Amino acid sequence: MNGFDPIYRFWHEEEKKMYDVIKMAFNEHGIVDAIVGAAEEESNIVEYEFDTIDGEIMISTGLNDSKNNVIFIDDLVECKFIEDGKPRFIFWDNGFRVFGVTGGELEDNLDMVEVVGNRYTHPEKYEEYKTNFKLN
Repeated sequence: MNGFDPIYRFWHEEEKKMYDVIKMAFNEHGIVDAIVGAAEEESNIVEYEFDTIDGEIMISTGLNDSKNNVIFIDDLVECKFIEDGKPRFIFWDNGFRVFGVTGGELEDNLDMVEVVGNRYTHPEKYEEYKTNFKLN
């Protein structure tokens, strides 16, 4: 996993839409202040420019699930190697983490991991996750 080229996506809060990030602009302090995102519309890829205050940027973990979907921070994953059947949330804490699963367990069992949504496009699944783990 070390040395991977991260992939980014952007959730636009007002539009309630996810975009693939293709460019980022940094200010003089090295902070991202604008991005260019792309989305497919009517079979065409269309580029959009956004201020970062319009939403959230998510980074990939460098891992893919059992269906070869890129796993991002803020994704909800089903870990079929865990018997409780509860979806898990991918979050950032000085590296990516999964509540109730070690990083090694996740990486060793990617053939039994499936992205089932994320906290933005599937808020009901995120609420279920918070309830299951008493995080409200």
